[in-house]
Amino acid sequence: MKKPAPRRRDSLSRERIVDAAIAILDRDGEDALTFRGLAAHFSTGAGALYHYVAGKDELLSAATNRVITDCLSEAPEEPGPVGSVRGVAVSLWRASEAHPWLGSTLYDDPTRMTAAQIYEAIGSRLSALGVPPDEQFDVCAAIGSYIFGNISQQSANARLAKVLGQAGYDRESYLTEFVRVWRELDPREYPFVHQILERFPTHDDEEQYLAGIDLLLAGISARYPAP
Repeated sequence: MKKPAPRRRDSLSRERIVDAAIAILDRDGEDALTFRGLAAHFSTGAGALYHYVAGKDELLSAATNRVITDCLSEAPEEPGPVGSVRGVAVSLWRASEAHPWLGSTLYDDPTRMTAAQIYEAIGSRLSALGVPPDEQFDVCAAIGSYIFGNISQQSANARLAKVLGQAGYDRESYLTEFVRVWRELDPREYPFVHQILERFPTHDDEEQYLAGIDLLLAGISARYPAP
């Protein structure tokens, strides 16, 4: 009598598929995420996965939304209305550090839910900053664009770091080479570039990101005195 096939210890679910997808994305990047690889991970056929997820685009969207939902729910509580917005910005940056693929999927989310989550997290805090309702969209867009742009750059930097690592370089050596080229520029034509050359190779990306957020929030606070 033929023995029945062994049952999987855990039942397949959309949640577990998204968990596995995030783990693959974190470890190996977007190109490594395939339904064949996921099927092998779960010891099942690819057809079983399609019962829960329609395709890779939907899976990437679900993974992105999960990460954003989790990071926004865990945003650090900083004091005051300004601190509340800053906490959202901090949490999103740290999510992009933990999940280097995030910046490349934010704009590709076909459901647009990721942008809605981020806009809601920022926009819902603007009244407490004193921003009038008819100007909140523009203010939210300014903050959101800064965050989205930096997270996307973070993703690009992570891809570059991987390439550099494979070639035997690190970030500082790469930026030092950048500086070497810029140092040859005429200082009369590029005085500011020469002014920042010493800081360029060793600057901290998160510190620079937060400095920009603080400048934005200081400007908003100055324009809209809190009630």
